[in-house]
Amino acid sequence: MSKILGKLFGGAAGSFIDKIAGVADKFITTGAEKQAFEKEMTKVLIDAEAAMQKNVTERWKADLEHGNWLTRSVRPLVLIFLIVSTVLMVFVDSGSVNFNVEQKWTDLLQLVLITVIGAYFGGRSFEKFKNNSSMPRISRIANDTALTDSDKLLGTDVSGSTKNFTLAQLGTFTQANYSNVDIANGAINRILTASDADSLNGEANLTFDGSTLALTGSGTVSSDFDVTGSIKVTQNLRRTITTVTPNGSGVSTITLTANDNFLVNLENESSSLVMTIASENVGQSGVIILKNPSSVGSFAMAALPSNMLTPAGASVNFTTSANDTSVISYVVISSTQALVNFVGDFS
Repeated sequence: MSKILGKLFGGAAGSFIDKIAGVADKFITTGAEKQAFEKEMTKVLIDAEAAMQKNVTERWKADLEHGNWLTRSVRPLVLIFLIVSTVLMVFVDSGSVNFNVEQKWTDLLQLVLITVIGAYFGGRSFEKFKNNSSMPRISRIANDTALTDSDKLLGTDVSGSTKNFTLAQLGTFTQANYSNVDIANGAINRILTASDADSLNGEANLTFDGSTLALTGSGTVSSDFDVTGSIKVTQNLRRTITTVTPNGSGVSTITLTANDNFLVNLENESSSLVMTIASENVGQSGVIILKNPSSVGSFAMAALPSNMLTPAGASVNFTTSANDTSVISYVVISSTQALVNFVGDFS
Protein backbone atom coordinates (compact mmCIF):
# COMPACT_ATOMS: atom_id res chain seq x y z
CA MET A 1 0.00 0.00 0.00
CA SER A 2 2.93 2.35 0.66
CA LYS A 3 3.91 2.11 -3.01
CA ILE A 4 0.46 3.26 -4.06
CA LEU A 5 0.49 6.21 -1.65
CA GLY A 6 4.03 7.02 -2.69
CA LYS A 7 2.89 7.41 -6.29
CA LEU A 8 0.09 9.71 -5.18
CA PHE A 9 1.87 11.89 -2.63
CA GLY A 10 5.49 11.61 -3.83
CA GLY A 11 8.54 10.65 -1.81
CA ALA A 12 8.51 13.84 0.29
CA ALA A 13 5.73 12.55 2.53
CA GLY A 14 8.12 10.13 4.23
CA SER A 15 6.99 8.38 7.37
CA PHE A 16 3.54 9.94 7.06
CA ILE A 17 2.87 7.76 4.01
CA ASP A 18 4.08 4.66 5.86
CA LYS A 19 1.66 5.35 8.71
CA ILE A 20 -1.32 5.80 6.39
CA ALA A 21 -0.32 2.72 4.41
CA GLY A 22 -0.11 0.67 7.60
CA VAL A 23 -3.61 1.67 8.62
CA ALA A 24 -5.01 1.05 5.11
CA ASP A 25 -3.42 -2.41 4.91
CA LYS A 26 -5.34 -3.47 8.02
CA PHE A 27 -8.66 -2.93 6.27
CA ILE A 28 -7.86 -3.26 2.55
CA THR A 29 -6.90 -6.80 1.61
CA THR A 30 -8.00 -7.51 -1.97
CA GLY A 31 -6.65 -6.11 -5.21
CA ALA A 32 -10.06 -4.65 -6.16
CA GLU A 33 -10.27 -2.79 -2.85
CA LYS A 34 -6.76 -1.39 -3.36
CA GLN A 35 -7.68 -0.17 -6.85
CA ALA A 36 -10.83 1.48 -5.50
CA PHE A 37 -8.78 3.07 -2.70
CA GLU A 38 -6.21 4.41 -5.16
CA LYS A 39 -9.02 5.81 -7.35
CA GLU A 40 -10.66 7.61 -4.43
CA MET A 41 -7.34 8.98 -3.15
CA THR A 42 -6.52 10.24 -6.65
CA LYS A 43 -9.85 12.08 -6.76
CA VAL A 44 -9.19 13.58 -3.33
CA LEU A 45 -5.79 14.87 -4.48
CA ILE A 46 -7.20 16.30 -7.72
CA ASP A 47 -9.98 18.09 -5.83
CA ALA A 48 -7.49 19.42 -3.29
CA GLU A 49 -5.19 20.68 -6.04
CA ALA A 50 -8.12 22.38 -7.81
CA ALA A 51 -9.23 24.04 -4.57
CA MET A 52 -5.70 25.25 -3.90
CA GLN A 53 -5.37 26.69 -7.40
CA LYS A 54 -8.73 28.42 -7.00
CA ASN A 55 -7.63 29.98 -3.73
CA VAL A 56 -4.43 31.24 -5.35
CA THR A 57 -6.39 32.69 -8.26
CA GLU A 58 -8.83 34.46 -5.93
CA ARG A 59 -5.93 35.91 -3.94
CA TRP A 60 -4.30 37.23 -7.10
CA LYS A 61 -7.58 38.70 -8.26
CA ALA A 62 -7.98 40.49 -4.93
CA ASP A 63 -4.43 41.84 -5.15
CA LEU A 64 -5.07 43.05 -8.68
CA GLU A 65 -8.33 44.81 -7.91
CA HIS A 66 -7.89 46.10 -4.36
CA GLY A 67 -4.18 45.93 -3.47
CA ASN A 68 -1.57 48.68 -3.36
CA TRP A 69 1.37 49.12 -5.69
CA LEU A 70 3.50 46.60 -3.83
CA THR A 71 0.92 43.78 -3.86
CA ARG A 72 0.31 44.33 -7.55
CA SER A 73 4.05 44.37 -8.35
CA VAL A 74 5.40 41.62 -6.10
CA ARG A 75 5.17 38.89 -8.75
CA PRO A 76 7.06 40.74 -11.48
CA LEU A 77 9.66 41.95 -8.93
CA VAL A 78 10.29 38.39 -7.69
CA LEU A 79 10.52 37.20 -11.28
CA ILE A 80 13.08 39.89 -12.12
CA PHE A 81 15.13 39.03 -9.03
CA LEU A 82 15.19 35.32 -9.83
CA ILE A 83 16.14 35.90 -13.47
CA VAL A 84 18.96 38.24 -12.47
CA SER A 85 20.15 35.76 -9.82
CA THR A 86 20.16 32.97 -12.38
CA VAL A 87 22.20 35.04 -14.86
CA LEU A 88 24.69 35.92 -12.15
CA MET A 89 25.05 32.27 -11.21
CA VAL A 90 25.74 31.46 -14.86
CA PHE A 91 28.63 33.94 -14.83
CA VAL A 92 29.85 32.56 -11.51
CA ASP A 93 29.71 29.01 -12.82
CA SER A 94 31.67 30.03 -15.91
CA GLY A 95 34.66 30.84 -13.70
CA SER A 96 34.49 34.59 -13.87
CA VAL A 97 34.22 34.72 -10.06
CA ASN A 98 35.63 32.13 -7.66
CA PHE A 99 32.42 31.47 -5.72
CA ASN A 100 31.22 27.98 -4.84
CA VAL A 101 27.46 27.33 -4.41
CA GLU A 102 26.26 23.97 -3.16
CA GLN A 103 24.06 21.88 -5.43
CA LYS A 104 21.06 22.02 -3.09
CA TRP A 105 20.84 25.82 -3.47
CA THR A 106 21.02 25.73 -7.24
CA ASP A 107 18.31 23.07 -7.23
CA LEU A 108 16.20 25.24 -4.98
CA LEU A 109 16.74 28.28 -7.20
CA GLN A 110 15.80 26.24 -10.26
CA LEU A 111 12.61 25.01 -8.58
CA VAL A 112 11.58 28.49 -7.43
CA LEU A 113 12.36 30.03 -10.83
CA ILE A 114 10.25 27.45 -12.67
CA THR A 115 7.38 27.88 -10.19
CA VAL A 116 7.37 31.67 -10.38
CA ILE A 117 7.63 31.78 -14.18
CA GLY A 118 4.77 29.28 -14.55
CA ALA A 119 2.61 31.08 -12.00
CA TYR A 120 3.32 34.53 -13.42
CA PHE A 121 2.63 33.79 -17.07
CA GLY A 122 -0.28 31.49 -16.19
CA GLY A 123 -1.80 34.11 -13.91
CA ARG A 124 -1.34 36.82 -16.53
CA SER A 125 -4.09 35.18 -18.60
CA PHE A 126 -6.65 36.49 -16.12
CA GLU A 127 -5.22 40.01 -16.29
CA LYS A 128 -5.19 39.97 -20.08
CA PHE A 129 -8.81 38.85 -20.13
CA LYS A 130 -9.79 41.51 -17.61
CA ASN A 131 -7.98 44.31 -19.42
CA ASN A 132 -9.08 43.33 -22.93
CA SER A 133 -11.16 46.33 -23.98
CA SER A 134 -12.75 44.45 -26.90
CA MET A 135 -14.46 42.03 -24.51
CA PRO A 136 -17.67 43.49 -23.01
CA ARG A 137 -17.51 43.50 -19.23
CA ILE A 138 -20.34 42.35 -17.00
CA SER A 139 -20.16 44.70 -14.04
CA ARG A 140 -22.92 43.08 -12.03
CA ILE A 141 -25.65 40.49 -12.21
CA ALA A 142 -29.12 41.28 -10.90
CA ASN A 143 -32.69 40.12 -11.36
CA ASP A 144 -34.31 42.52 -13.81
CA THR A 145 -38.00 43.29 -13.57
CA ALA A 146 -38.54 44.69 -17.07
CA LEU A 147 -37.02 44.59 -20.53
CA THR A 148 -36.23 47.69 -22.57
CA ASP A 149 -35.11 48.20 -26.15
CA SER A 150 -31.67 49.28 -24.93
CA ASP A 151 -30.99 46.06 -22.96
CA LYS A 152 -28.17 44.04 -24.50
CA LEU A 153 -27.58 40.32 -25.04
CA LEU A 154 -24.04 38.92 -25.14
CA GLY A 155 -23.00 36.24 -27.62
CA THR A 156 -20.57 35.29 -30.37
CA ASP A 157 -20.70 35.29 -34.15
CA VAL A 158 -19.72 32.40 -36.44
CA SER A 159 -16.03 33.34 -36.17
CA GLY A 160 -16.10 33.23 -32.38
CA SER A 161 -15.85 37.01 -31.91
CA THR A 162 -17.77 38.40 -28.96
CA LYS A 163 -20.74 40.60 -29.87
CA ASN A 164 -23.51 42.33 -27.96
CA PHE A 165 -26.70 43.72 -29.47
CA THR A 166 -29.69 45.57 -28.06
CA LEU A 167 -33.10 43.95 -27.98
CA ALA A 168 -34.29 46.59 -30.46
CA GLN A 169 -31.58 45.56 -32.93
CA LEU A 170 -32.42 41.88 -32.51
CA GLY A 171 -36.13 42.60 -33.00
CA THR A 172 -35.50 44.54 -36.20
CA PHE A 173 -33.24 41.80 -37.55
CA THR A 174 -35.72 39.05 -36.69
CA GLN A 175 -38.62 40.93 -38.28
CA ALA A 176 -36.63 41.56 -41.46
CA ASN A 177 -35.17 38.08 -41.88
CA TYR A 178 -37.34 35.51 -40.11
CA SER A 179 -40.87 36.88 -39.87
CA ASN A 180 -43.22 35.75 -42.65
CA VAL A 181 -46.02 38.08 -41.57
CA ASP A 182 -46.10 41.56 -43.10
CA ILE A 183 -48.45 44.21 -41.68
CA ALA A 184 -49.69 47.00 -43.95
CA ASN A 185 -51.57 50.17 -42.93
CA GLY A 186 -51.01 49.53 -39.24
CA ALA A 187 -52.38 52.21 -36.91
CA ILE A 188 -53.74 52.46 -33.39
CA ASN A 189 -57.10 50.69 -32.77
CA ARG A 190 -57.30 49.29 -36.30
CA ILE A 191 -58.44 45.67 -36.51
CA LEU A 192 -56.15 43.38 -38.53
CA THR A 193 -57.49 41.20 -41.33
CA ALA A 194 -55.61 38.72 -43.52
CA SER A 195 -54.95 39.99 -47.02
CA ASP A 196 -53.22 36.74 -48.06
CA ALA A 197 -51.55 33.71 -46.49
CA ASP A 198 -48.77 35.67 -44.75
CA SER A 199 -49.86 39.34 -44.85
CA LEU A 200 -52.08 41.40 -42.57
CA ASN A 201 -53.85 44.71 -43.21
CA GLY A 202 -54.94 47.32 -40.67
CA GLU A 203 -58.52 48.17 -41.59
CA ALA A 204 -59.11 51.94 -41.48
CA ASN A 205 -62.90 51.42 -41.50
CA LEU A 206 -62.97 48.85 -38.69
CA THR A 207 -61.62 49.97 -35.31
CA PHE A 208 -61.95 49.05 -31.64
CA ASP A 209 -60.69 51.32 -28.86
CA GLY A 210 -61.43 48.95 -25.99
CA SER A 211 -65.06 49.97 -25.57
CA THR A 212 -66.48 50.96 -29.00
CA LEU A 213 -66.44 48.84 -32.14
CA ALA A 214 -66.74 51.19 -35.11
CA LEU A 215 -67.62 50.07 -38.65
CA THR A 216 -67.67 52.52 -41.53
CA GLY A 217 -69.57 50.87 -44.41
CA SER A 218 -71.95 47.93 -44.67
CA GLY A 219 -72.15 45.00 -42.29
CA THR A 220 -73.74 41.57 -42.57
CA VAL A 221 -74.80 39.36 -39.66
CA SER A 222 -75.78 35.83 -40.65
CA SER A 223 -76.92 34.71 -37.21
CA ASP A 224 -78.25 36.28 -34.02
CA PHE A 225 -77.05 39.73 -33.02
CA ASP A 226 -77.71 40.22 -29.33
CA VAL A 227 -77.77 43.76 -27.93
CA THR A 228 -78.06 44.41 -24.20
CA GLY A 229 -78.63 48.14 -24.55
CA SER A 230 -80.68 50.11 -27.04
CA ILE A 231 -80.07 50.43 -30.78
CA LYS A 232 -79.98 53.93 -32.24
CA VAL A 233 -80.53 54.21 -35.99
CA THR A 234 -79.88 57.64 -37.51
CA GLN A 235 -81.44 56.68 -40.86
CA ASN A 236 -84.04 54.01 -41.69
CA LEU A 237 -84.03 50.47 -40.31
CA ARG A 238 -84.79 48.25 -43.29
CA ARG A 239 -86.29 44.82 -42.65
CA THR A 240 -86.52 42.02 -45.18
CA ILE A 241 -89.43 39.74 -46.05
CA THR A 242 -89.22 35.95 -46.16
CA THR A 243 -91.41 34.23 -48.76
CA VAL A 244 -93.38 31.17 -47.58
CA THR A 245 -94.82 28.52 -49.92
CA PRO A 246 -97.46 25.97 -48.82
CA ASN A 247 -96.09 22.45 -48.26
CA GLY A 248 -98.38 20.74 -50.80
CA SER A 249 -101.11 20.05 -48.28
CA GLY A 250 -102.08 23.69 -47.98
CA VAL A 251 -100.08 24.27 -44.77
CA SER A 252 -97.90 27.40 -44.65
CA THR A 253 -95.44 27.45 -41.72
CA ILE A 254 -94.31 30.77 -40.28
CA THR A 255 -90.99 30.18 -38.51
CA LEU A 256 -90.28 33.30 -36.50
CA THR A 257 -86.57 32.50 -35.99
CA ALA A 258 -86.14 33.00 -39.75
CA ASN A 259 -87.34 36.61 -39.95
CA ASP A 260 -89.81 39.21 -38.71
CA ASN A 261 -91.86 39.69 -41.90
CA PHE A 262 -93.31 37.02 -44.15
CA LEU A 263 -95.13 36.80 -47.50
CA VAL A 264 -97.36 33.73 -47.90
CA ASN A 265 -98.29 32.90 -51.51
CA LEU A 266 -101.50 30.94 -50.96
CA GLU A 267 -102.68 28.33 -53.46
CA ASN A 268 -106.09 27.23 -54.74
CA GLU A 269 -106.78 24.68 -51.97
CA SER A 270 -107.83 24.42 -48.37
CA SER A 271 -105.17 26.49 -46.62
CA SER A 272 -104.01 26.97 -43.05
CA LEU A 273 -101.27 28.79 -41.13
CA VAL A 274 -98.85 27.37 -38.55
CA MET A 275 -96.68 29.68 -36.41
CA THR A 276 -93.50 28.26 -34.86
CA ILE A 277 -92.32 30.27 -31.84
CA ALA A 278 -89.05 29.91 -29.87
CA SER A 279 -88.07 31.49 -26.57
CA GLU A 280 -85.69 33.84 -28.37
CA ASN A 281 -88.66 35.31 -30.30
CA VAL A 282 -90.25 36.80 -27.19
CA GLY A 283 -90.74 40.52 -27.85
CA GLN A 284 -90.47 40.09 -31.62
CA SER A 285 -93.03 41.79 -33.83
CA GLY A 286 -93.76 41.91 -37.53
CA VAL A 287 -96.34 41.26 -40.25
CA ILE A 288 -97.57 38.29 -42.24
CA ILE A 289 -98.78 39.17 -45.73
CA LEU A 290 -101.33 36.78 -47.25
CA LYS A 291 -101.56 36.78 -51.05
CA ASN A 292 -104.61 34.94 -52.47
CA PRO A 293 -104.26 32.81 -55.60
CA SER A 294 -105.50 34.06 -58.97
CA SER A 295 -107.94 31.13 -59.15
CA VAL A 296 -110.04 30.57 -56.05
CA GLY A 297 -112.47 27.78 -56.99
CA SER A 298 -111.18 25.47 -54.24
CA PHE A 299 -109.61 28.13 -52.05
CA ALA A 300 -110.56 28.35 -48.36
CA MET A 301 -108.81 29.46 -45.14
CA ALA A 302 -108.93 27.53 -41.89
CA ALA A 303 -109.07 29.24 -38.50
CA LEU A 304 -105.83 30.49 -36.94
CA PRO A 305 -103.91 28.09 -34.69
CA SER A 306 -104.31 28.33 -30.91
CA ASN A 307 -100.96 30.05 -30.32
CA MET A 308 -102.14 33.05 -32.43
CA LEU A 309 -104.46 35.03 -30.14
CA THR A 310 -106.97 37.52 -31.63
CA PRO A 311 -108.70 40.36 -29.76
CA ALA A 312 -111.40 38.89 -27.48
CA GLY A 313 -110.79 35.51 -29.15
CA ALA A 314 -112.66 36.62 -32.25
CA SER A 315 -112.58 34.51 -35.39
CA VAL A 316 -110.88 36.02 -38.43
CA ASN A 317 -113.07 36.54 -41.47
CA PHE A 318 -110.52 35.94 -44.22
CA THR A 319 -111.13 37.45 -47.65
CA THR A 320 -111.18 34.74 -50.32
CA SER A 321 -111.39 36.77 -53.52
CA ALA A 322 -108.80 36.16 -56.21
CA ASN A 323 -105.54 38.12 -55.88
CA ASP A 324 -106.67 39.76 -52.63
CA THR A 325 -103.99 40.82 -50.15
CA SER A 326 -104.46 40.66 -46.39
CA VAL A 327 -102.13 41.49 -43.50
CA ILE A 328 -101.77 39.93 -40.07
CA SER A 329 -99.66 41.94 -37.58
CA TYR A 330 -98.25 40.16 -34.54
CA VAL A 331 -96.17 40.54 -31.38
CA VAL A 332 -94.78 37.57 -29.47
CA ILE A 333 -95.54 37.66 -25.72
CA SER A 334 -94.18 34.24 -24.71
CA SER A 335 -92.55 31.17 -26.17
CA THR A 336 -96.03 29.74 -26.82
CA GLN A 337 -98.19 32.74 -27.72
CA ALA A 338 -98.35 35.69 -30.10
CA LEU A 339 -100.97 38.46 -30.18
CA VAL A 340 -102.29 39.05 -33.71
CA ASN A 341 -104.57 41.44 -35.53
CA PHE A 342 -106.08 40.85 -38.99
CA VAL A 343 -106.35 43.70 -41.48
CA GLY A 344 -108.55 42.79 -44.45
CA ASP A 345 -108.60 43.26 -48.17
CA PHE A 346 -105.96 45.54 -49.76
CA SER A 347 -106.92 44.69 -53.36
